[in-house]
Amino acid sequence: MTRLRHREVVELAEKLTSAKLAKALNLSQATISRVLNNSPLVSEKTRAKVLKAIEELGYAPDAVARALATQRVDTLGFLVVNPKRFAQPIRNLLADPFTQILLATVEEKFRVNGWRLLVSVIEGGLQEIIQLVRTHRIEGAVINVAHLDEELIEEFRRTPGLREHPFVLTEMVVPDLEVPTVWADNADAAARAVMHLTNLGHREIGFITGSEQLFSGPERLRGFKEAMKAKGLSPHLVFRGNYEESSGYEAFVEMFKQKKMPTALIAANDRMALGAMRAARMLGMRVPDDIAIMGIDDIELAAYVEPGLTTIHYPIRELGEKAAEMLLAQCRREGVEKRVCISANRLVVRGSCGANRGVAQWLPRP
Repeated sequence: MTRLRHREVVELAEKLTSAKLAKALNLSQATISRVLNNSPLVSEKTRAKVLKAIEELGYAPDAVARALATQRVDTLGFLVVNPKRFAQPIRNLLADPFTQILLATVEEKFRVNGWRLLVSVIEGGLQEIIQLVRTHRIEGAVINVAHLDEELIEEFRRTPGLREHPFVLTEMVVPDLEVPTVWADNADAAARAVMHLTNLGHREIGFITGSEQLFSGPERLRGFKEAMKAKGLSPHLVFRGNYEESSGYEAFVEMFKQKKMPTALIAANDRMALGAMRAARMLGMRVPDDIAIMGIDDIELAAYVEPGLTTIHYPIRELGEKAAEMLLAQCRREGVEKRVCISANRLVVRGSCGANRGVAQWLPRP
């Protein structure tokens, strides 16, 4: 029989419990545990006997049992809170490009630090998260919120377990909540978009909003309105969206029907901007010749459409890295900042706003 390395032996496990294995070998469970943990207190003869049986029979040490014994699990969570009470839940939560980038960044950071990742959508309330920790399924988690309302904010405030275990909240701010939180400057992202378009000569600028049930939605709208007013412009061309491509398409069609077409349009994320660009083409309009369109986030697809989508690069990866670092620090019992706002937005110029053309063509139509 080929001799396996200790780690390979443990990874073979599939069926037997430590109790059954101990009984089959006429050994104590403590002895089985010592072998699995490479304890020097086990004789080489006994060690060889146990490892041979593990390889021949197949054995997986129960993760929960191991956690109870060591008081530590090797898994951290990436949890998306999406309460069932919302009538129109966001579809395909984990398929959203923003969430995918955030998740991939967090997973990589955990993996290189020796942690595995559990990904889950939480629909049963915040106590469901606390139970994952208390039952030793995870050591802690990065928490993202799909919908945010006053009821959920209050639930965060009154759930004491959130302050007793390692957690990090992303892309939300709950006043008076003593849980480490990291977010990026959404208002600044929208303001930078306004600045770019006004620098090109635009004065009639429209805006498609994000979801009102996400922290970023109202913040990006606020940034748009404040930047417009700072330039002495009216932020009256606002149309409702929900961050999905279809809502960008529908908002653009509604603008066209109401004959409220601006010379330039900002969508609160790239997905809606791409939907608006498709609507413009369907209506016989040319981007950027007839209207300039830009987004926020800088998802990968933005660079591969024609024309390329001008956008504001939103620091999603930096957000994920910081959230993961804050959680890992808590797991090491180190102190962490309670509030971190990342300000790393930057303009990415492509073809959808015609920035390489003369400013004069972007003056308001007569």
